[in-house]
Amino acid sequence: MKLNQIAALALASVLVLSVAACQSESNQQAVEGQGAAAQSNQAGQDQAASDQASDQASDQAADQDTEQGDSAADADIGVAAGGPIVIGSKNFTEAVIVAEMYAQALEGAGFAVERKLNLGATDIAHESLVSGHIDLYPEYTSTGALTVLKLEPMTDEAEILAAVRDGYKEQFNLVWLDPAPFNNPQALATRADVVEEYGIETYSDLAEAAPNLVIGAPPEFYEREDGLPGLMALYGGFQFKEERQLDPGLRYRALNEGDVDVVLAFGTDGQIAGYDLVLLEDDMHLYPPYQVAPVVRQATLDAYPDVATVLNGLAPALTSEQMQRLNWMVDGPDKLEPADVARQFLQEQGIVE
Repeated sequence: MKLNQIAALALASVLVLSVAACQSESNQQAVEGQGAAAQSNQAGQDQAASDQASDQASDQAADQDTEQGDSAADADIGVAAGGPIVIGSKNFTEAVIVAEMYAQALEGAGFAVERKLNLGATDIAHESLVSGHIDLYPEYTSTGALTVLKLEPMTDEAEILAAVRDGYKEQFNLVWLDPAPFNNPQALATRADVVEEYGIETYSDLAEAAPNLVIGAPPEFYEREDGLPGLMALYGGFQFKEERQLDPGLRYRALNEGDVDVVLAFGTDGQIAGYDLVLLEDDMHLYPPYQVAPVVRQATLDAYPDVATVLNGLAPALTSEQMQRLNWMVDGPDKLEPADVARQFLQEQGIVE
């Protein structure tokens, strides 16, 4: 074999061995402790792992500092002076209508407004407010007390409002403005003919008449402490002739068609006004009041002090009867848009032109 061929083969062998060595070292670095490596290589791998862990820890600390800094900045600054007021809402008819009222009332007073409606449930809307993605949204007093602050149930409206105002200010630097008079608690509804036949006006009356009646409600109502078990414990009775499980979307049709005599409802459901139904009185106050009010970032009020004046001026017009009517305009056969319903109401009240 010629010398140059021998040299080429030798060079190729060296290259193959070199590539294999590199691959082995790379595999050792990718999988900690794999195989038996030379002591110098293992030391190098340990140092690399240590450096990587140190870098990750530094990155995590930096991220935490950044998040805390952003949160602090949000709490101190909020929306920039002169920028739009961002209004959010939860994802059901009444919440969107009320948020639209807030937005249009503020626009009528000369404020620039941006809408972020239908955000989701309470946790999403609340976090959006705390983080500064929105400046305000409508919330219910007992939702704030029970769901956000995790307080014990209360029945006095003034006590609940004072509790959420203190708790939100202390924990989140958020402000509750004046609540509307309407109340949207869990409730029991029936037809006028049932009221007339059995003389039912209150939950106490219903507890006695229950053996003659059929109730319809979602499955959880029959298990939860704020459902049928709670009613039985507080009022006694409530032993219905039949307990039917109904999807919320079917309950009012079943009631109107006589399939059931009583249904689980909410105080400002549009169907109550739309179908001329009767809400029974919770005379022993099982359910706490749920009044709606704007919850606003303190920084937003610092930048726009007149926001409180405008929204507090709107609150007294929102009665339970009005909200039932407005909800029905959206959820009933007319299927109007929440923004149009809000505008019509504000015009009727002389709040906007």
